[in-house]
Order: sequence, then C-alpha cells, then structure tokens
Amino acid sequence: MNATVYASSGSTVNLRERPDIKSRVVAQIAIRSSVDVKDAGAEWSSVSYQDKSGYMMTKFLKFNTGDTIEVSREKLEQIYKEIGELLRQ
Repeated sequence: MNATVYASSGSTVNLRERPDIKSRVVAQIAIRSSVDVKDAGAEWSSVSYQDKSGYMMTKFLKFNTGDTIEVSREKLEQIYKEIGELLRQ
C-alpha cells in the first residue's frame, strides 16, 4: 500500500530505525514523497522509501486509497451480466 508523507509544518519527516521517537533517524523524507507502507499501525507504520526501510509515525502519512484499474468493455459487460444473474437468484 502506498502513502504520501504529510506534515503541517517543516519540509521533511523522520524515518526511524525502530518505532520509538528516540530511535536513530535512518533518513529524512521530503513532504509529498510517496512511500511504500509494509505495515500500518495506530501510532507507527513500517515503511520503505527508495533503498531505506524503517518506521514513521502514522500521523505523518496520508494513505492513497484511490487506486484505479482499467477494464475492457467486454469484461465490464461480463461482470454486469454475472451481477444480474446473481440478483435474479
């Protein structure tokens, strides 16, 4: 899952070695960067960015949930047909 790094102030967010505010900073990630979220937690999330992995406070992440896919007309018609058959049961 992807997320965008966000903060109301500053230009970077710290990526830490462990999920602890006192943990060593592995990298500073620029605001509006896209990161790969391995495990999203309530307070900390495990993320990777380029060649770095670590933990970022979840409050600094905006999760990108608007993923889209392309579907051919034929496939879409097949899906509608199958839904119609299910509704008639």
